[in-house]
Amino acid sequence: MGTDLWYQGVDNRRLDLMAYANLQGSEAGLAATEVFLEKLWQRSYQAINLINTGIKGVGNAGLTDAVRVTREAELKFLRAHFYWLLTEQWGDVHFTTEPTSGVQTTANKTPRAEIYKAINADLNIAIANLPAVTSQYGRATRSVAEAFMARVQLTQGNYAQASTLAQKVIADGGFSLVPKYADLW
Repeated sequence: MGTDLWYQGVDNRRLDLMAYANLQGSEAGLAATEVFLEKLWQRSYQAINLINTGIKGVGNAGLTDAVRVTREAELKFLRAHFYWLLTEQWGDVHFTTEPTSGVQTTANKTPRAEIYKAINADLNIAIANLPAVTSQYGRATRSVAEAFMARVQLTQGNYAQASTLAQKVIADGGFSLVPKYADLW
């Protein structure tokens, strides 16, 4: 939550997260008061369950082969994203690639290394199967998956792979910086 990648701004509504406030219960056993983290946990697992359902059913959705492959790659990109959020915040977390239905009363605690193995596998599929460009705003592309894979490699300490992927996105992604910084606003 807190970071050295940016400074808190005047209009930042979540200063407590930037300062790591209200994230832990007290020594007296009081619960943390930060609802945002609870929502991040809940909504991430809700999304993962929908994604797992989508991956399981995409083959029976009546899509052409090309569209099916792209949609499955998009879903795997999203699953990698949500598991990355969870494991970066909480370390070893519950991990499943199967959809659930009904109430779950048990969970596993999968080692972070195994979760990263699955994240890498999902992102490799995304990179191999996502289009370079899309006409539908908001859909994942190959460059997005490569850039995210670079970020994932950084968090794992694989600096050479991260650099290679980032350089590929810069060279092949068709992106450029705005000539004048002030033009952003």
